Amino acid sequence: MVVGVHRVEKVGGRFVVACCNLFRSVICCESDEEPKVLARFKQRVREITRRNRGHRVRDVIDELRLYVVGWLNYFGKSHTYKQVVELAEWVRRRVRLYYWKQWKAARTRRRNLIKLGADPGEVKMASRSRKGYWRMSSNRIVQQAMNNQWLEEQGVPDIRTVWIKLHYGPDARV
Repeated sequence: MVVGVHRVEKVGGRFVVACCNLFRSVICCESDEEPKVLARFKQRVREITRRNRGHRVRDVIDELRLYVVGWLNYFGKSHTYKQVVELAEWVRRRVRLYYWKQWKAARTRRRNLIKLGADPGEVKMASRSRKGYWRMSSNRIVQQAMNNQWLEEQGVPDIRTVWIKLHYGPDARV
């Protein structure tokens, strides 16, 4: 609910502004802090999945899972389903980026993509690409090879599932 400034002054000043802000924060699940919270979350995930860390992927995923589940338990109630789905996609893309960076050499990338079930004829286009890590993490071939199911098997937290269980209870269908 957006109220123009000229209209607020006519209706009753601060009381209407306070009611509108309360309505917006309670009903719409929005607050002034929300963009800051999301920015801090993304910044921390970037720190965990930083490309030059040099940690094993398993250790990075374990640290990421701890942070994401803790963050959701604290802030999860205040975010909408759409935001959570977008965050889940973004986190998975960061993990794909980390794997792509770890594989480094074109031969290793090719071998791993084929092992994950990618078409050997198409793998050459991805493994020898000169595009950056972030751009390759959204590449069709890379996404099909490192699909969501495989990422969950590796231990990447499914933010959407955690959010649904947090909002609708542990018996909720996912």
